[in-house]
Amino acid sequence: MSYQSSPFGGVGNEEKDQAGGSAASTNAHYGIRDTQDSAVISGGVIEGGGAARDYVLYFDGDELGSADYDTGLTIPAGSVIVGAVLEIVEAVTMGNADNDIEFGTNGSIATNGVQFDNTTGAVGTYAPASYNGTFAQGAVLAADTDVSVLVSGTTAGGTGGKGKLVVTVRKV
Repeated sequence: MSYQSSPFGGVGNEEKDQAGGSAASTNAHYGIRDTQDSAVISGGVIEGGGAARDYVLYFDGDELGSADYDTGLTIPAGSVIVGAVLEIVEAVTMGNADNDIEFGTNGSIATNGVQFDNTTGAVGTYAPASYNGTFAQGAVLAADTDVSVLVSGTTAGGTGGKGKLVVTVRKV
């Protein structure tokens, strides 16, 4: 760290007197200032870790079906599942009253995903009915996880409308 003492302040300095400055000299510090040796105890920001991140999947009802729909979204290894929410912004006509919208690990959503039970397709915000497997709340993803979405139930699917699924994770 660099340090400089400047005579800008001080007694007999015309510029200081005109500006109404202090009689003391001016000190300047340059460079990084470490307040403590420990990044955790000092309360600083740990780059790339600890921050909550929302991953959002936008969809329209015509994209919903009984097969895994690969969203192209990958949640990185080391992410901790904090929560999820489903928001229907334009009503979706669901295939049947027992339809559940689910998202999670591509290829194994039923055992490793988040389920929203008996989704009516009505406009509103919905909390999950269950978090399963690698998508359990507090679970740490061991590997980068490709995310898919599907509809389960009788005549599973949707028509028209729009919505979004949001999963909140904390990266450690």
